[in-house]
Amino acid sequence: MQACKREIHEELDIRPVIGRLLVVTWAPNREEGDKVLFLFDGGRLGADECRRIVRTSADALCCRPTGFVATLP
Repeated sequence: MQACKREIHEELDIRPVIGRLLVVTWAPNREEGDKVLFLFDGGRLGADECRRIVRTSADALCCRPTGFVATLP
């Protein structure tokens, strides 16, 4: 979980509350090597927090908010 918090801060310059682990999956990649991916519950970001997001890295620059909201048990 600490790595998740650190990456969110490094990539987006925000510090949201990170909840429970939701999914673990494997992603094969011939160029970079296989990866294990972890998806955590990041909660909902308010409008102010969304405006504070600073996308500075190549990883973050290729992403965009989707408006997707999931309700999980």
